[in-house]
Amino acid sequence: MTPFSLMTGKVIILDLSMGNQRNSDSGRAIPYRTTADALVVSALVVIILSAATVNASACGWWGDGENDETESITIGADGHPVSEDIEKSGIPYGLQVPAPRSGYGMVVLQGGTAMPYLHVVKDNSIHSIQQLRQFGFPAVIDLGTPPAVATLHQLETGPLGMKYFNIPLDQGVPGEADVLRFSEIISTWENLPILVFSASANQLGRLWANYQLLEGFSRKDAVRQGRQLGLTEDDIRNLRK
Repeated sequence: MTPFSLMTGKVIILDLSMGNQRNSDSGRAIPYRTTADALVVSALVVIILSAATVNASACGWWGDGENDETESITIGADGHPVSEDIEKSGIPYGLQVPAPRSGYGMVVLQGGTAMPYLHVVKDNSIHSIQQLRQFGFPAVIDLGTPPAVATLHQLETGPLGMKYFNIPLDQGVPGEADVLRFSEIISTWENLPILVFSASANQLGRLWANYQLLEGFSRKDAVRQGRQLGLTEDDIRNLRK
């Protein structure tokens, strides 16, 4: 990476071995005034290069390298999770985002129902937000993603003409305000079908179950639907009354 001067709009090529910096216009070597100057520039180079070399592994459909809890699930040669690992995890099949990405996804359809992500895209090998846009999804909800990471996701999603919504969650649990926000988003017809991504499967199940309760469904029906989307027994005990 070549450092760029915001003050002059010129590229400064650093030559640390010679104690010089070179101007991109003339190529002329400009000696550092002091040893301290050279040390400061060296430190800046380390910081710049460290920031540039982020982990290449990606979360969800975005390429930011965020870690999540899906490493315990092995991805087979066909790009789908290994069934034995899914059974051990207790996570319903179809929620896992295929390799080389990771995380979990559900789709809210225009009929008002929700399905695991892979049940909708079926055999299509989709690994990026760009492919999802081409597949026909007009919007995506990023659930439980920290604001700093959400900003990166939004920058990648917006230019595709795809709506981006972030519901950050308080302490990683969908609260009443989060459920109301979710309801508001999916009640807009133009947003459907909409993808909902989370680094945690039970966040998806808990959000959907609470939404069903908000819509007036019985607790039994809400739990049944939530279980299909990752709701756990602990989550059931903590559902809104």
